[in-house]
Amino acid sequence: LPHFYGAGAGEVSYRLRTPRAPPSALVVRLHASSELPGAGLGAGPEDTSTLTIELDGVLLGTLTAPPDDGAGDIVELRVEAPALPARRTRMLTIRADRGVCLYARDTEAHATGIELRWEP
Repeated sequence: LPHFYGAGAGEVSYRLRTPRAPPSALVVRLHASSELPGAGLGAGPEDTSTLTIELDGVLLGTLTAPPDDGAGDIVELRVEAPALPARRTRMLTIRADRGVCLYARDTEAHATGIELRWEP
């Protein structure tokens, strides 16, 4: 599967453009799994990773990436009325405490990846 990954603590940031008007709600949807050193063989239910999600340095919340299985799963964070500065160009940052794999497609080759839904 097309993916981006790194074992151990780290972060990845994406620059994006959004509407100027503040959202009534914001949804961040990721296709992710934790990332263990090696192939992730023998991963158990305890082998998760906490993902901290920020937009422009504003903490939106945390998600738990499921254990490393090479396929991942969809995790979603919904934030009602986030307090964000008014701007068009933004930086979405995902921090992992134990590593993360972010997938672009699922096992049936459907596009998944990262979705940021801006609800007016």
